[in-house]
Amino acid sequence: MSEEFNDNKTIQAQSSETISGGGSGTAPTDYVRPAEVSEQDLYHGHSFISKWIFCQDAKVIGVQYFLLATFTGIIGLILSWLMRLQLGFPELAGFMTAEHYYQFVTMHGMIMVVYFLTALFLGGFGNFLIPLMVGARDMVFPYLNMVSFWMFFIAVGVLLASFFVPGGPTGAGWTLYPPQAILEGTPGSGMGILLMCISLVLLVISIHPYFLQLSFVFAMSAKNVQFLHLVFNSQSSFTLFIFSQRLFLIYFFHVPIVPSLI
Repeated sequence: MSEEFNDNKTIQAQSSETISGGGSGTAPTDYVRPAEVSEQDLYHGHSFISKWIFCQDAKVIGVQYFLLATFTGIIGLILSWLMRLQLGFPELAGFMTAEHYYQFVTMHGMIMVVYFLTALFLGGFGNFLIPLMVGARDMVFPYLNMVSFWMFFIAVGVLLASFFVPGGPTGAGWTLYPPQAILEGTPGSGMGILLMCISLVLLVISIHPYFLQLSFVFAMSAKNVQFLHLVFNSQSSFTLFIFSQRLFLIYFFHVPIVPSLI
């Protein structure tokens, strides 16, 4: 009985307009609904330089963030190994002094919390997934997105350069409490803390264009996509942008949070 039913029935594709309209007509099987948003020009790299150096494709930039985050994460992992080596087997870590230990703790915490997680989740997954989540084909400002990544790349380079300056990197702890960070007894109180602050400023400046694009990505999103329709990852990115710009003003310019700024 069931075999006869399967042989006799035919399946025909119907458009949503026909179904919603209640009509009995059917649309051709190759029918394609009209686009909800207008077509936009997408960036396509044709060489190594145009695809990986001056690339404006959000997905490729997301991969670049992911690779750079993996590199910084490996450095932070090596620093944690050295710290545990000194704690578990002090005789094997005779090359590490107390100053070195404080510096490794500081750089490990700063790299893993600020540089690794920020690049991996915001830059990597954010560029790769959020346009897809809202139905956009790319970021709103592709060139600004590219500049944002390379500013972050420079910030990581400045951070790593502090390992090679006289006195080494700062050892004030990854929270960088003042005035301890600049006191003479603190390891890396000279060029180390200066390069750390420069790197943090570059990092925050590089993040802001990314968040700015998230604010305008709805202009390229699919029809009827609202904030509450997004997954929690996208919502948290917008929320983090609000808090990050306020903390940037407080930390570097001592601008208080007042109701007019919120």
